[in-house]
Amino acid sequence: MRVSLSELLDHAEAATREAWHAIVGPVTIVDNRSQILLAYVSVAMEHQEAIVLLARQRLYGSALALVRSVYEILYRAAWIYSCAKPDDVTRIWEGRFDFPKMGDIVAAIDATSDTDFFQRFKALSWRDQNDFTHTGRLQIHSRFSGGELESRYPDEMIMAQVSSATMAAILVAVLLLKTHGRIPEGERMERLLVSFAPSDFERLNSDYAESH
Repeated sequence: MRVSLSELLDHAEAATREAWHAIVGPVTIVDNRSQILLAYVSVAMEHQEAIVLLARQRLYGSALALVRSVYEILYRAAWIYSCAKPDDVTRIWEGRFDFPKMGDIVAAIDATSDTDFFQRFKALSWRDQNDFTHTGRLQIHSRFSGGELESRYPDEMIMAQVSSATMAAILVAVLLLKTHGRIPEGERMERLLVSFAPSDFERLNSDYAESH
């Protein structure tokens, strides 16, 4: 059944609340790794909530500009979860660590599970995210209606980006939950992903569940 933009925003807001409920309270900071991941979740969820709020106010350009930030958090969180050595984590916490390039980050994450999930995830979304964040063609063209300076972001564009950002934020929450051994809650959050997945992401979600 086709949903409206308003309905999707309601669903995204509800998903954020559900993720917060799964995290707040039972999660205990055990080391720098879990503390960094908890901070990442907090920021990713805040960005996702801001995207929804901005979209409700029809401030679409600003909403879309935030989507890449959520994905940057996701890729760094997954790298810390899967690849970072204890010394790396310490240097990240102390602000003395230079992360690899994003392409190298997603390749390294995938290498730990013998999949290409994160590389495909990035390939499907990164170019558009950069466009919106850096005011590229998609942002520029969406500011005009005919010859007039009047925003005309299609609902489908907004919905795709809101869904994508919500998926990324939920995945950061999943990583935090799994770090703390809370597998059932993490799996429950993973099941939420399906409700936000456009057709291009549906097979990716299935691959992620099988490999993680």
